Amino acid sequence: MNSPDLRIRELLGEAVDTRQIDVDGRLRSVLDQPPRRPNHRLAIAVVALVVAAAGVALAVWAFRGHAPTRPARPAPPGLIAVSRGHAGQPDSTDIYLMRANGKIVRRLTHFSENGNSSRFSDLRGSARAPAWSPDGRKVLFVLDRDGRDDLYVIDVDGKHLRQLTHLLGVNSAAWSPDGRLIAISVRGSGVDVMRPGGAGLHEILPLPRCPGVGPVSWTPDGRVLVTYQCMAGRAEIPPPPLSIVSANGGYSRLFLERFSRAAWSPDGSQVALEGHDGQIWTMHADRTGLHQLTPCSDSEKCPSYDDPTWSPDGREIAFARLGDVSQIYAVNADGSHLHAVTSGPLSTGGPAWQPVGGFSLTLALEDTA
Repeated sequence: MNSPDLRIRELLGEAVDTRQIDVDGRLRSVLDQPPRRPNHRLAIAVVALVVAAAGVALAVWAFRGHAPTRPARPAPPGLIAVSRGHAGQPDSTDIYLMRANGKIVRRLTHFSENGNSSRFSDLRGSARAPAWSPDGRKVLFVLDRDGRDDLYVIDVDGKHLRQLTHLLGVNSAAWSPDGRLIAISVRGSGVDVMRPGGAGLHEILPLPRCPGVGPVSWTPDGRVLVTYQCMAGRAEIPPPPLSIVSANGGYSRLFLERFSRAAWSPDGSQVALEGHDGQIWTMHADRTGLHQLTPCSDSEKCPSYDDPTWSPDGREIAFARLGDVSQIYAVNADGSHLHAVTSGPLSTGGPAWQPVGGFSLTLALEDTA
């Protein structure tokens, strides 16, 4: 006899299979079958498809300007000493230390800050023209006190300020490569040298009729470079050449025309030059291979630069770009990647890159600003 459920389904006209279904037998037959082998070809095809899709996505990303870039090259070592202005005091400057990325890490002098210059003494004025000792521990600078310019020195930690001269006309100073002498250019007088403590001051190039005595620097073999412009009874005087002077005195001879300042690379193989055209150049130490670093196609519209200084690893040259608000720029030694190091409303100039040798300044100098 058919069951009631089966009868109802027959009445509704549904096809009913009344055959017995051996479920257990079918399950046993399935379990008894050997396992299927994985399809390796299919897996490889899927992986290849995923890799290809990732490649297409990366290409599209790069095409849209998002290509991955190489990690940035570490900034050159050493600190850069600069003279920097103050808000509300455009004619007052102090000496600051900054990193190669432009970050100020220490204010060395406090001569121009109202009410706070007594940190060292009661002196007031503008500090400029910083220059490092060869070991990177001290900084020379000129303090202008109402036209009475003299040379001072201070430790890199901001301590032990000392006045070294009483000449009242110092233009610039530079330490000799061996650290034994300091050369000084004095307006209306000439070029002097002295020992680092201030003793033994004597003249090596008398220039009493030459008010235009320019900045001094040293050659690797211990001679002094300077420009000077003397009165010659003519209405127009040509720009002064760069001359070389013996540190013992006795002679001065032409080194280069068209240039007013020279800075040797750390290894002595190249020279960075400040041109009379206001541009920065390099050449080999044998005076070949002259190359302009600052791009300029029209001298009437080109910005002017001065004070070139080498990074201690010889990779970059920093200098000041002159203007209503001067700023520090840097460029690779081959002339590539010219870029601004500082920006903002305060003038910054006179860069001097710290020599890095046995003395490291990766100490805690984050106490400024």
